[in-house]
Amino acid sequence: MRLMAYGLPAAMQSRLQAAGLLQQAASTTSGTPDSVQLWLHAGDTLPPLQPNDLVLHFGPLPAASLPASAVLVLWQDSPFAVQYGYMLIVGGPTASLRAAQTVLDALAPAPGAWLQAGGQHAPAFFGQLTSELGGGMLGLAGLMQSAASTGFNPLWLAQRQLQGRLAMLADAYLAASVDEGYESLQPQTTWPINLPGLADGSESPARRLASLLLWLNASMPSPASEQPETP
Repeated sequence: MRLMAYGLPAAMQSRLQAAGLLQQAASTTSGTPDSVQLWLHAGDTLPPLQPNDLVLHFGPLPAASLPASAVLVLWQDSPFAVQYGYMLIVGGPTASLRAAQTVLDALAPAPGAWLQAGGQHAPAFFGQLTSELGGGMLGLAGLMQSAASTGFNPLWLAQRQLQGRLAMLADAYLAASVDEGYESLQPQTTWPINLPGLADGSESPARRLASLLLWLNASMPSPASEQPETP
């Protein structure tokens, strides 16, 4: 089996080299890879693949354009990551994750200190939530500063709109991940909320989070008025 990393940042290459997993940090778009343990590939498309190749994808390609066996990785950069490790959210078939575990362990702060979020769509789902929450919380912070003059209804309405957008993302992810075939490689914690979809240990963290977001959206009362309060 060849491990083929697509879109691997240079800083991550340095960490893998330090771990002895990357003998040659060279990228190529054609030809036959040499005998390095992890082959790096640069370009907008994947190279021709052999039947047993395993793709570790760190780039912008959507899951639909990748092999069914591919491992997708969402990562957070940090100036300390090369030395101490990266925060990784990983998705893909269990067999592929098991085969790529040595590489993921080397990139993470410690062996096993990466999140097996679910299937191939899980990392993108977490990325969408992060982006939506980042912009939404900034908007709410601005409304909190003006609440004394405008009243709390605009803030309440903006919070409900944010929850609604998160719920839409959650609903789309649940529909896309019905057949993800999740099998945990990591210890699972018991969620403190006993709700359908959360207590089931066979469900992935991403699907349980999506179920929680849908429940929160359905449980949140609506604002008294859709119109902002007049000062």
